[in-house]
Amino acid sequence: MPFGASQVASRTYITAKGEHRTLNLADGTVVDLNGSSKLTVALGRYDRRVTLPEGEAVFDVAPDKARPFLIAAGDRTVRVVGTRFDVRERSGDLSVTVERGIVEVLPAEGVAGRTWRLHPGQRLDHTDGAQAVKIRAADPAQVFSWRSGRLIYRDQPLGDVIADLNAQFPAPIRLEDPALGDVRVSGVLVLDNQAAVIRRLALLAPIRALPSAGEILLRRDPAAKP
Repeated sequence: MPFGASQVASRTYITAKGEHRTLNLADGTVVDLNGSSKLTVALGRYDRRVTLPEGEAVFDVAPDKARPFLIAAGDRTVRVVGTRFDVRERSGDLSVTVERGIVEVLPAEGVAGRTWRLHPGQRLDHTDGAQAVKIRAADPAQVFSWRSGRLIYRDQPLGDVIADLNAQFPAPIRLEDPALGDVRVSGVLVLDNQAAVIRRLALLAPIRALPSAGEILLRRDPAAKP
């Protein structure tokens, strides 16, 4: 059966930038939805199907061995029975981080590739259309930190940080030089107001903000310490 072909009614949830929403699904699953996210849910008799085309969510899935919980995100499907994990899909970049239980990440129907099994404390990173998949250790508390109004990073690319911030604030943030996206960032960003967050980010990365119509443009700061 193609993904999404369940003979049940589906419901779609959408969050605005900076909006966090908790969903209590009929099967007992709890979903914390991050800002700028879209989630469609269809709870069927034989399976539970979710589509996350864009955004991030923490899933605390109610155990039900007779009905697997399937999440379509990009060109991959995440399959679980009962567990707690985070799924992030931003512009074709997928990450899955597991706090409890076991999660399988497999290719979507018609897409080549192998199935990966993740255990607690593991994170998978994948880009749509790419063959490479990275598995590494991760601290779930760090990944889930957005739910408490802060973002925690340990050696993460600046490009990922910008994508996270663009889900929280109205004015889009853009890097003048795309190569800046590869700069590694470690630190904590409290999500109070956008101007303050940009000032804190400049303490963690060699950037400075430039005035720009309708957006915040970040340029490499040559005076910053290497």
